[in-house]
Amino acid sequence: MPIEYKIDVPLALIMTRCVGHVTVGDVVQHFRELARVWPEVDRLDVLLDLAELTSLPTVAELETVAAEIETQIGAHRFGRCAVVADRELLRDSMQMFEVLVNRLFEEIRVFRSLVGAVEWLSPMPNPNRVLTKQ
Repeated sequence: MPIEYKIDVPLALIMTRCVGHVTVGDVVQHFRELARVWPEVDRLDVLLDLAELTSLPTVAELETVAAEIETQIGAHRFGRCAVVADRELLRDSMQMFEVLVNRLFEEIRVFRSLVGAVEWLSPMPNPNRVLTKQ
């Protein structure tokens, strides 16, 4: 399958990688499967690695994907999303995707490198966390 993913429940993170030619049908199928296997957590962050993607989605395809995310997963189920797009045309396309799905994520950003994306997704301090003395 051109879309591979792994859900790390302790990190509340979905790591997704798209390889080769990926169609809008592949993406729709991915989100339908993801809806079926969603773990017992409120929110998941996403690391979307497109470094090995060879296809370039159209605006209409991105709109279809955005609608499918809303239908299958819904709003407020995703936390932060880091998209790795190292080629200029793909990066531009993913910035359009960012606009289309922004309301479905806590925050979404496009990065040129996997390192930058991982650093941004690293656990952020939670000001609401209560520390207990031992």
